[in-house]
Amino acid sequence: MREAFGVLTGLPHEWDHDQIGRGWVWTVAVGVVMGVVWLSVQQVVGRIGGPFVAAGALLLVHVVVLGARPQRGLAAVAEELTEEPDPAVAPSRPDTGGAAAAVVMLVLLMMSGMATFSADVPALLFIAPLIGRSVQVVLLQGCGEDVGLPEPSALQHTAIVALTVAALGLAPVLNTAVRPVRENAQIQGIEYVVAGLIALLVTFVIAIAWRGWLRARFGTVDANAWHSIGAVADLAALLALVGQIN
Repeated sequence: MREAFGVLTGLPHEWDHDQIGRGWVWTVAVGVVMGVVWLSVQQVVGRIGGPFVAAGALLLVHVVVLGARPQRGLAAVAEELTEEPDPAVAPSRPDTGGAAAAVVMLVLLMMSGMATFSADVPALLFIAPLIGRSVQVVLLQGCGEDVGLPEPSALQHTAIVALTVAALGLAPVLNTAVRPVRENAQIQGIEYVVAGLIALLVTFVIAIAWRGWLRARFGTVDANAWHSIGAVADLAALLALVGQIN
């Protein structure tokens, strides 16, 4: 488990290459912990400062917990896109910091808006990072050597997806815990699970398309590009969830 947290979060921990190769199934545990953190921050800060303050705190915690890896990956991709491909034409590297920062800020603002929009359906904030981490690890397939990580086996892929689907069953429980008085609680719970399943499928499709575009554009998917898949997966999961509820 420590290896999975070390690779997927910014928590200080040196991971072993062989250990993480055998421990990818703990990805789901990382997603569950992050989902509980998202939900807890939204509930605690939201009751004190309102939904907008809660959304800001949520994004800050998200960036800190992940060590800003998805955001840095997205920024690196943005920088590569704005570089001249032929150094003979443009020997001096252009200043691309502004473009990279703009891309990251746009993603964070979109996530902030959707997090604020999700204040009335708090269990969505548990589901989104759970889906994001699982999709990111499954899509390590085919690019592990360039990323510098061992790829999950077919059995681990199956286990990650199955455990992610099973973990969606925690959403109704958490929803009841934070919103104990609500009509049709059981129906709402079922709706959360169905919404999570649809969001998982949508996120896979979007993230696969993003990985394919990265490979077509740059010829490979390195560590930065792989972490950018995590950022896209988080955003896609939130978008898919909010789109269904509203």
